[in-house]
Amino acid sequence: MRWARWFTPLWPGLTQLWFSGAWWGLAVGCGFAWLLNLAVASTFVWTEWIDPWQRLGVWVLLGLIWGASVALSFRQLLGYDPDQTAKTAEDLFRQAQREYLSGNWIKAEQLLTQLITKNKKDVEAHLMLVGLLRRTGQLAEASDRVRRLTTLDAASKWSNQISRERQRSEEHTSELQSHHDL
Repeated sequence: MRWARWFTPLWPGLTQLWFSGAWWGLAVGCGFAWLLNLAVASTFVWTEWIDPWQRLGVWVLLGLIWGASVALSFRQLLGYDPDQTAKTAEDLFRQAQREYLSGNWIKAEQLLTQLITKNKKDVEAHLMLVGLLRRTGQLAEASDRVRRLTTLDAASKWSNQISRERQRSEEHTSELQSHHDL
């Protein structure tokens, strides 16, 4: 199955969408499909749509976009090592965990944010960040992150921890409101 990834550069944007989850890859792929449809339809079906020089320009633009996309995708694939990426993420998570347990909240938050930026679907990093935000009194952001966390596909196996964090955030919020009312 590892060889299948070398087919993704053939369609512009697919490599970026597939391996990085970059939505701009979808936009590039859809734009390329639209341009390809225009080129094919104006060349073979409705030749009166655009004049021959404009048609040639569309084909040249299509070729340039395809060539640049293939080069960018191959460059990305040559630098992509899933084992190394997983190891780096694990090292980053462990470092964040050490900082969290040492009470270095700012450093732990920076590391967790960096980890989540690399992998938005990392439920463990999200959960630790929610706990950190709750401990540091950033309750609104913690509850917002819990809400976003429940939308992730991988969050179902963490439902107990997520509901516990939601409950803790609600308890802290109600405590602060009761102290504020006094």
